[in-house]
Amino acid sequence: MENRNLNYPLRSKGLLAPEPKNGVVSREPLPLLSTEALATITDTSKSTWEKMRMRGEGPPYIKVRNLVWYRWADVEAWLAAHEVSNQGGV
Repeated sequence: MENRNLNYPLRSKGLLAPEPKNGVVSREPLPLLSTEALATITDTSKSTWEKMRMRGEGPPYIKVRNLVWYRWADVEAWLAAHEVSNQGGV
């Protein structure tokens, strides 16, 4: 029988998720980002995203208890909506 230790530290950070298939738990990556990962990707601080959440700004997020995740697709869409094209010639 497969070890059913769900590896809580990784799972809680949105890196791994158990998915029951035919009674067996498999671990597949989710397209979710933690606040820390989002800050790293955007070269900003974790507190920037925390403040944006408090003000109702930023991409949609998922919150379960004290854990926050961002869907990769939502982040991409939010960044695309804030894209600035270079209209001037310098």
